[in-house]
Amino acid sequence: MIRDRTGHILSNYKLTNAFILVIIILFFIMTFINIYVFEIIKKAFFRSSIFALKNVYVNGNKRVNSSDIIKVCRLDVTKDRLLLLMPHIIERRIKFSSSYIDDVNLKRRLLDGSITLEIKEKEPAAIVSNSEGRDLYIVVDHNGLILDKISEINKVLYDIPIIYCSDAIIKKYEMRKFSFLVSPSVSLSLKVLKDANELKLKLLSNIHNIDAHNPDDIIVNLKNNMAIRLSRDRIHEGLIDAENWLLRYGSDVSKFGFLYMDVRFPGAIYLGEKALGRRW
Repeated sequence: MIRDRTGHILSNYKLTNAFILVIIILFFIMTFINIYVFEIIKKAFFRSSIFALKNVYVNGNKRVNSSDIIKVCRLDVTKDRLLLLMPHIIERRIKFSSSYIDDVNLKRRLLDGSITLEIKEKEPAAIVSNSEGRDLYIVVDHNGLILDKISEINKVLYDIPIIYCSDAIIKKYEMRKFSFLVSPSVSLSLKVLKDANELKLKLLSNIHNIDAHNPDDIIVNLKNNMAIRLSRDRIHEGLIDAENWLLRYGSDVSKFGFLYMDVRFPGAIYLGEKALGRRW
């Protein structure tokens, strides 16, 4: 038996190191086997027919067809498994399939083997007529994002104001492949609608169309054939003045013999008899 200067047995010391090394190697082997077996069991469990996709439900959509939404999901009923679905990928596919889609939330229900797609759509703010004499209208949201192009106005689907515009440019937003309507007059018209909405004015529901070609003389035609004249530097205040006057004297000013209200100037409201602006 070999000993070192201190009297320790060298062969036992080497045996101890070798034993520890073997234990470490066995530990890693067993860990690898356990992980491998666990993955096999997990995949078999997740792929079990118990978790087969049986139904897909769509809620919250008004303008985008449910069958179109389900189609872009690329789901295979009876073959796909609920536990193997990737919600974020499916939600992304739906969100970027239509300009109308604002947000998507996928919910899985393991008990009945179904998923529910909760859809939030963008609200159309106005219909833009971008050329006289053409049956082409562009539906936009409050940011000018193009939601749809239509050949005729269906008041059931689109009971919203009309914006007249001839200087519009369709600009691509390359990251999302969606299009925006770029136009000074459209931007001003949308600001009128946005301010009226933020102020919760009653006259908002009475707006028929807006013509903002002249930023210093924006014409807002109401459904009762009356017009309101605004200026770009006094849209917010002018709307408040118009609302207060209408609440005080009534929305039908034709009984007073007036066809327009000029609220472009602070401290004064002018009423006129001449019809203004363009009406469809």
